[in-house]
Amino acid sequence: MRLLNAKESERQTGKIRKKSILNPCRVRKINGVFSFISHEFLTQGFYGCLSNEEKNLYMFLVLASDKNGLSYYSNKRIYAYAGLNIEIYNQARDSLIEKNLIEYNGRIFQVLELPVKGRTIIFFYRIILYNYLISLYDPINLKGII
Repeated sequence: MRLLNAKESERQTGKIRKKSILNPCRVRKINGVFSFISHEFLTQGFYGCLSNEEKNLYMFLVLASDKNGLSYYSNKRIYAYAGLNIEIYNQARDSLIEKNLIEYNGRIFQVLELPVKGRTIIFFYRIILYNYLISLYDPINLKGII
């Protein structure tokens, strides 16, 4: 039996759930500079395919970026804010670049618009499969398989 998400359930039953604010005194507002992560980041599987370090760095870059996605923070400040050591930071940065989520020119970062869904999903499923296989088997023996 397949579980229905909220939208599917509403379509089938014809009932629309009313959303109520839990704390009306603390509703978020856009004041001045504003950062966002598209809901598609979650629903298209990007979030689930990132390591905790990659999520940490990506979140920092989103929060630190301007309206064009540009971030001018130095590597040292990013290490300090994100709490990552240099090796982990470099691995997370390179992985986010490989996954086509950010660009980096050695000085400036740009958080990119999310990639096109079709090509992205295939790429991320390959990453999930690879990570799963690595968890089961010795990675040295997998190089010829994938």
